[in-house]
Amino acid sequence: MRRLGRIQAALRLRQKLMRDEKGNFAGMRIENGPQFRVVARFKAAPAASLRRQLLATGLTNAPDIVAEQANVALSELTATQAQLAAVLSNAGVDAVVDINEDDNQVSIVVTDEVALRAALDKAGVLLPSFVNIVQVPALFQDRAYVTSGLRTEYPLNVCSTGFEIRETATGIIGFATAGHCENSGGVLTAVNPSTPKVSFGTARGERLTNGWDFQWHTISSQMLSPSVELYNGLYQPIKQYAPISSLVAGLAVTVVGGTTRRAIGAIIHSGVPVTLGSYGCCFYRIKPTNYEDYLISGGDSGGVVFSGGIAIGLLKAVTLDKANDAYFMPIETVVKGGYSIVAAP
Repeated sequence: MRRLGRIQAALRLRQKLMRDEKGNFAGMRIENGPQFRVVARFKAAPAASLRRQLLATGLTNAPDIVAEQANVALSELTATQAQLAAVLSNAGVDAVVDINEDDNQVSIVVTDEVALRAALDKAGVLLPSFVNIVQVPALFQDRAYVTSGLRTEYPLNVCSTGFEIRETATGIIGFATAGHCENSGGVLTAVNPSTPKVSFGTARGERLTNGWDFQWHTISSQMLSPSVELYNGLYQPIKQYAPISSLVAGLAVTVVGGTTRRAIGAIIHSGVPVTLGSYGCCFYRIKPTNYEDYLISGGDSGGVVFSGGIAIGLLKAVTLDKANDAYFMPIETVVKGGYSIVAAP
């Protein structure tokens, strides 16, 4: 099974486990390398629980899906997160309450642990052993670090941040991503693991037909940076966008998403856009410079295609005839639809 198909199957399995093993399922992680592996975690009888659900879904030949033991069910983590977030919000305590599925914990990132504990005591809340408190000097870094190409985590799936845009009618700034991603809010995972995750709001302006696969989210404009994370310690400032007329065959592009991170490719056809089912026309296709490389994998949707400081498009999907090629939506479509690209100074 191609990697994208395996990832999609894993995400469907995750939704089934969340429903059918609600008090037992403790989370899932997808390991993309060096060996592809899906790890499902359970509070009780992990091997038997996974086997039962694999049989029910017909995934009987899936050696890359394995089970692990965990102490706390995901439903418990989620309920605890919601309770603590409400208590701290009502008490006026500035904190980030998040779930870390890998560590099987709820984490509270806060600048004042004394105020945090006072609020919890006043509310009569006793912290379970699986809640971890992290005190930091500030909830966020001083500099703007929300860039294009970061991982966006929704309740049920993962996508990537696209370019920074401004809605022409309102002047509101946010980041673009793919419309087929979830509409709910979520959190951004920064490249620096010591940086707390940043919450973003529900989707705005979603369009899924006539050549669009687009939505955008608002976030504190002070945290946005019109640049692309290159995953090598450097950033590429975005200065302008490329018109569709410039998308010629052989144009070298860089692709960045939160899963695959960075890959190099080139546009395949000149002036031959692609119609993608119900999404309509017009999308464009790119191929990797090295066919051993993946241009896009699960979680890269909404990421960016660019050349130097020029924005070209938003990642849409992997191709089905050649798994290493990818489709993107031209950024000029977004510009003509009532938005502008925020340019770096």
